[in-house]
Amino acid sequence: MDKKVPQLIKVEPTQEGYRWVAITAMLLAIGIILHTVSPNVGGVTPNWTIAMYSIVINLTRPSLKQALGIGFIAGITLVPSSKSAFPLGNIASELFGATTCCLLVQAMFKAHLGEWKLRPFITGFCATFVSGGVFTFILKMVLPLPLNVWIYAMLPLVAVIGLLNGLITYLLFGPVRRLFYAQEVEVHEDEAKPFNAANVAEKVFGAGEQNADPGEAASGFGTGAAEQGSGTDLAERNSDSGAAEQDFGSGAAKQNFGSGAAEQASKQAEPPKEAK
Repeated sequence: MDKKVPQLIKVEPTQEGYRWVAITAMLLAIGIILHTVSPNVGGVTPNWTIAMYSIVINLTRPSLKQALGIGFIAGITLVPSSKSAFPLGNIASELFGATTCCLLVQAMFKAHLGEWKLRPFITGFCATFVSGGVFTFILKMVLPLPLNVWIYAMLPLVAVIGLLNGLITYLLFGPVRRLFYAQEVEVHEDEAKPFNAANVAEKVFGAGEQNADPGEAASGFGTGAAEQGSGTDLAERNSDSGAAEQDFGSGAAKQNFGSGAAEQASKQAEPPKEAK
C-alpha cells in the first residue's frame, strides 16, 4: 500500500519581525558602554542609554508593550553601571521614559508629523526629562531630601541633560536610519530593475560594470551569439568536407578494386600460349 507523501510547504524567511530586536540590542549595548565610560563634567553626564532607545523607538515604532519591554531591559542594564546613590531607581525611571517616547511617537504620526525633522530631538528630550524626573523623585524619597532641592536643583539639571540627550538623538538618528533601511532599499532596487541584457551583465560581471552602455552589453551578447553561430557553420562545413572526402575515397577505392578485378578476369580469359 502506497504511503501518502506529505505536501511540502515553503515558508519565506521574514526578517522584518526581528530586525527591531537586533537594532535594539545593538544600540542598548552601545549606550551601556558609553554610559559607563563617559566622565561626569560639572554634574552633567549624557544618558546614552535613553538616547539609544529613543532612536530605536523612533525607527521601529513599537507597541506600548514592546516599549515597556525596551524600558525594562534598559533599566536592568543600567543598574550595575549606575553612579547614583540608588541604582534600582533606574528600572522605574526607564519604564516611564520609554513609555513617554513611545506615546509621543505614536501621537506625532497620528498628527501627520512623522516626517518632522525635530521629532527625534523632541522625543529624546521628553523621554530624558520624564525619566530623570522620576529617578530624582525616587532619590528624594529614599534619601529624604527637601522638596525645594528637588524642584530648584535637581529638575534644572535634568532639563540640561535632556537637552543634551535630545541633541544626541537628533544627530545619531539619521546615520542609524540609513543603516537600518539599507538592506531593504537594496532589495527594492533589485526588484524594480527590468530584466534585460544590461542588468544581466551587471549581475554577472559585478558592480564595476554599472556605467557600461546597455547597447554595448546587448551588442556583446549579439556578437557572442554570432561567433557561436559562425563556429557552428564552420563545424558543419568541415564535417561536410570530411564526408565528401570520405565518399570520394570510397569511390576511388571501389574504382581501383574494379580495375584490378577486370585485369584479373582478362588474364584468365586469354588462351594459354603453346609451348615451343
